[in-house]
Amino acid sequence: MVPPNLARYARRRATRWAVGVAAGAVVTSPVAIVILLLLVVVIILASANQPAAMQAAAATPTGAYACTVAAAPTTPAPATGAPDPATSTAAAPTAAAGDYAGTTFTAQQVQVAGTIVAVAQQMAITRRGAQIALAVAMQESTLNPQAVNGPWVGLFQQSPDLYTAYDRRDPAGATRMFLTELQRRVPDYDADPRQDWEIGEVVQESGVGRNVERWQTAATALTAVLYTGAAPATAGTTCLTDINGASTTFDPGNIVSDQVFYNTTAMTPKQIQDFINTQGANCTGTWCLKNLRVSFEQQPADPYCAAVPAGSNITAVEALARFSAACGINPQVMLVTLQKESQLLTRTDPTATSYNAAFGWHCPDTGTGGSANCDPAYAGFFNQGYGMAKQWARYRVDPTKYRYRAGQTTEILWNVEQSGCGGAPVTIANQATASLYNYTPYQPNAASLAAYPGEGDACSSYGNRNFFR
Repeated sequence: MVPPNLARYARRRATRWAVGVAAGAVVTSPVAIVILLLLVVVIILASANQPAAMQAAAATPTGAYACTVAAAPTTPAPATGAPDPATSTAAAPTAAAGDYAGTTFTAQQVQVAGTIVAVAQQMAITRRGAQIALAVAMQESTLNPQAVNGPWVGLFQQSPDLYTAYDRRDPAGATRMFLTELQRRVPDYDADPRQDWEIGEVVQESGVGRNVERWQTAATALTAVLYTGAAPATAGTTCLTDINGASTTFDPGNIVSDQVFYNTTAMTPKQIQDFINTQGANCTGTWCLKNLRVSFEQQPADPYCAAVPAGSNITAVEALARFSAACGINPQVMLVTLQKESQLLTRTDPTATSYNAAFGWHCPDTGTGGSANCDPAYAGFFNQGYGMAKQWARYRVDPTKYRYRAGQTTEILWNVEQSGCGGAPVTIANQATASLYNYTPYQPNAASLAAYPGEGDACSSYGNRNFFR
């Protein structure tokens, strides 16, 4: 089955073909390492135009990633036979590093393999399902949870459009998403007469699934050692930070760092356009964000923003890039705000009036029942976009003029005051987080966080949750 985004499918197929050929060559020829390195360079260059919001940071400190796989004590266990409750453990099963059916696995690879098997056991997936997952992960990432190839991330090189339930860089979460798809697409996988690689390809849709075949025997051998005992109580994975060193646990006092929030070089105009095109692929018409053109007069410099040159029939993307650069705001912040306030990144039927409150600027929750009460004097894409960018800058330049400030501990509500849900005290760690609360004065409750990316309970709010995820 060919995915609906043909261009994405083509890029993915070409990239995976290159990786597959190179990986197979390295196994048999040391000289081919040079070829592999060249291919990696080609792949990196090919990914350079992907949206920055879909990529890992270009300069990720190697030591910043704090994701460990808990390993049970090494205990010899039979490859077959009935599970022995006495030797079961709540941590991921483990085995020794070394040779498995002709393939050498490092200690870290075996630990990650243990997590894959642990999750399979938790989900009541059979040994065959676990070995399919292991073979696919070996081909896709060589069991490296940090593997990134443009928008495809993690053990299984999962896409951002389909795999949203868990962090794709978390080995346990990535495995759970893969196995969920396996159960959905091939419910009778255990008795399916096809080879493991063929079943894995039903999930991956890579177009080069046969590359997985070379790992089938090794995956079967390693799974036979790991798939023993009772299902563990936990996945055996602890990720304290993501691959950029940011916490994987929501902290209401430190939702986003100042370094990220005020990084005006996070996306180029072309990357912004590519991202908007992807998000709005199903939108047609003049008023789609990807097609929108705007005009506005020159804006003089002031204490908050540098001068903005006049725009005459320029794209919305160019306008956003100008606002971002002039006011010192990360363009990703602009895009997240736009989506959370009006869903204009993904709307398929926008009209001219859709932009009246595009960024939620001058739309306090003072209407009936805490609804938005927007001032029509600030309607329109330019007024909203430039006004919001300058407002973010005002919070930074004049922090004492606003209610929420860095270093302060204050009560922050779960939802609008009229909901009666109350709130909880938060110690605000930085200016970026203070700015978020000044713009949207609510924090997500436990139900909101647990339901990500879905909806929580009646007291849940989601605006500031978006900036963490």
